Amino acid sequence: MKILYLESYGDIVGGGQVSLLYLLKNLNRDGFIPLVVVPNEGSLTDELERHKIRFEILPMPPLRGWKNLLVPITVKRLLYLARKEKIDLIHSNTTNSALYGVLVSRILKIPHIWWVRVEPRLNLPEKIVAHLTTYIAVVSEFVGARLPQERLSVVYNGVDTERFKPNRDNRFRRELGMPDGVFLVGTVGQLLPYKGHKFLIRAAKRATEEEKNIRFVIVGGERKKGYRKELENETHHFELGDAISFVGFRKDIPSVLNSLDLFVCPSTAEHFGRVIIEAMSCGLPVVAINSGGVPEIVVDNVTGILVPPGDISALADAILYIKRNLEEPKRMGENGRKRVERYFSIEKNVCLTEKMYRKLGR
Repeated sequence: MKILYLESYGDIVGGGQVSLLYLLKNLNRDGFIPLVVVPNEGSLTDELERHKIRFEILPMPPLRGWKNLLVPITVKRLLYLARKEKIDLIHSNTTNSALYGVLVSRILKIPHIWWVRVEPRLNLPEKIVAHLTTYIAVVSEFVGARLPQERLSVVYNGVDTERFKPNRDNRFRRELGMPDGVFLVGTVGQLLPYKGHKFLIRAAKRATEEEKNIRFVIVGGERKKGYRKELENETHHFELGDAISFVGFRKDIPSVLNSLDLFVCPSTAEHFGRVIIEAMSCGLPVVAINSGGVPEIVVDNVTGILVPPGDISALADAILYIKRNLEEPKRMGENGRKRVERYFSIEKNVCLTEKMYRKLGR
């Protein structure tokens, strides 16, 4: 089966591109032949090239403003490509690419899958895609709650459990100059307001007042200009000193996670939370906000602790509870690893996806 993948970014800008790359790298090539269309070259196409996955560069402008004039040209080029390659199915990885995907699939009378990774706003473009697409795949029940259930499957993101596995690694701690015996709490994610870093900073203030042998590290690149400085000012305001470190973007996330004692996801708007399953796969207990798709991943008091949105005291209490109860990190971490292996492995993700392809390709 020849599958055309439509992706709106040529760079890896978030979990959507990471998930697509994992899928493409692990597809059964005896049964499925992928061809990826992206609008530009970048870090994603570098990875596609490295793994010998074919791709084509074709701009897919957003359907608004003067760029609407380019839409017929893009559709015409996609039709030509799909016919030339004898494509059997189209898989769109974003809403914008899905608008092109459903048009081409309808004209060619081939199946189309819309992969939905964030909670849809159900604006006009999304309503059009939801109505015209053959099938919808969502990354969590939360994301799919308002979409047509009769044409929908939940396919959780998958993690490479061999790359992300328990393997204590203190290189990152040494790089930070962290003294032995310090309880290190970390979070990983782009520096954006909805990621909840200010929430974590306020909880860190409370936690460090009660426990001196605890430190926090915030890992992630700046997506909103000036936001890192804003967060650093927040730490100065609360006189946290060297209790919190900002280290920016890192590629060695498995090593970073395996240096931590506890992973915290303070985000209030996670539609799934890829980094949570990466942390759990490394055997870490997780403290996270009880909202969005997170409760589908973290089982309260089994793999970690869920706290109410906006409750700084509850977040601080959860962090302190895990630090003070020495058996809890081990118990929760082991449970988390087992849960990832059962529900969130890349093998599980690919198996469900291939089953969907076969069903639609009959």
